[in-house]
Amino acid sequence: MAPRRGGGGGGGGGGSVSASCPDPFTGYTTTPEEFASICVFLVVALLTLIAMFRVRKRHPGAKRILGGIYIVGLLFFFIGYALQLVGTLLLECGTTPYLTYYNWTIAWNILFRISTFLLLVCTVWLVNCSLREKLGHSSTYFNVIYGVVLGVIGILAAALVGLTCYNIWSLTQDYYWYDDAPANLGQAQNKLGLAHWILYWLAALVAGALSIVNIVSMRSKRINTQGLLGWIIALTISMFIWVLFNIVEFGIVVSPNLNVYPPLEFYTAASWIINFFQALSWIFLIVIAKSRALAPSTTADTNAPMYPNNTYLGPQGPVYTQVAQQPQHAYNYANGGQQHYYTQQPVYNGPGSIHGLQPYPAEVK
Repeated sequence: MAPRRGGGGGGGGGGSVSASCPDPFTGYTTTPEEFASICVFLVVALLTLIAMFRVRKRHPGAKRILGGIYIVGLLFFFIGYALQLVGTLLLECGTTPYLTYYNWTIAWNILFRISTFLLLVCTVWLVNCSLREKLGHSSTYFNVIYGVVLGVIGILAAALVGLTCYNIWSLTQDYYWYDDAPANLGQAQNKLGLAHWILYWLAALVAGALSIVNIVSMRSKRINTQGLLGWIIALTISMFIWVLFNIVEFGIVVSPNLNVYPPLEFYTAASWIINFFQALSWIFLIVIAKSRALAPSTTADTNAPMYPNNTYLGPQGPVYTQVAQQPQHAYNYANGGQQHYYTQQPVYNGPGSIHGLQPYPAEVK
C-alpha cells in the first residue's frame, strides 16, 4: 500500500515493558479497523495454505499451477501478516521501542512485495501455459513474452522494495542524526510505486484476456472446460480491483495539484478491499488448478469430444459366424440300414461360448 499521510505518530514510546496492553491504538500507526484486517486475513491466509496442500494431494494435476512458485508466494503472504500482527502488538502494547517497529515494517514489506510478484507470475505465466498445453500448442513464443513482461515488473518491484526499505531506514537515522540524516526519497518511492502498479495492472488484465481466448479456443475444439471460464473471469476481476486501489493510493500522493488528502477512513477501507481481493486471487488460483479441465489427459480421452456420441446403433445381439457348409455323411448300419445324418452347425461366438469352447453339433434324424 502507499504510505498513509500523517502516519508518523508514536504508539509505544521508548522501551517500557508492560505485561498488559494499556491504551492500544491511540497513536497514528494502526487503527483498530486495520488491526482487525490483519487478524482476519492472517486466518484467511492460513486456511488458504491448508486448502492448497489438500488440493495438491487429491489432485496431482493441480501441481502444474500450485507448484513451488505458488507455495512460496502464498507462504510469504501468510508470514507477512504474521510479522505484521506481532510487530503491531509489540508496538501498541509498549513492549518494543518505536524505532524497532521499523525493522518489522521492513521485513513484512519485503515479504508482501515478493508475494504479490509471485501472484502475478502464477496468473500470467502458469495459468496461460496450462491452458495452451490443453490446446496442444507450444508455449515457447509466449514464454519469451511472459519472461520479458515479468522481468520488467520484477525489476520495478525490486527497486520499489529497495527504495521503501531505504526510506524506512532513513526514518530511524533521522531520529539519531537529525540534520545529518540521509535524505528521504518518499516522493521518488511514490512515483516508482505508481509506475510499478500500472504495469502490474495491465499485465494482469492482458493475462486474463489471453486466458479467456484460450478457453474459447478449447470450446471451439470441443474440449470440455468444466466451467473454467467463470473462474478465470473471477480471477481477472479480483486482480483488477485490488491492484486498481493500489494505483489510486499512489496516484493520490503523487498528484502535484492535490492539496486535500482523503480522510483516514478511506485508507482503512482501501486496506480491507486490497487484502480481501488479493486473498480471493490466491483462492481462485486453487479452484482453477484443481479443475478437471486442466487435469492431465490420458490416452483414452486425449481427443475426446465435449459431448457424448448419441448415435443409435440398434440392439446388440450375439454374433454368429457362418462357416462353410460341410457335406452330409450317411452311414448304413448292418441292422436294417437306418441312416443317421450329421450336419455341421454354425459356430457360435456369443455369450454362451466359455473359454473358446463351441457347442457340439446337433444330431438330425
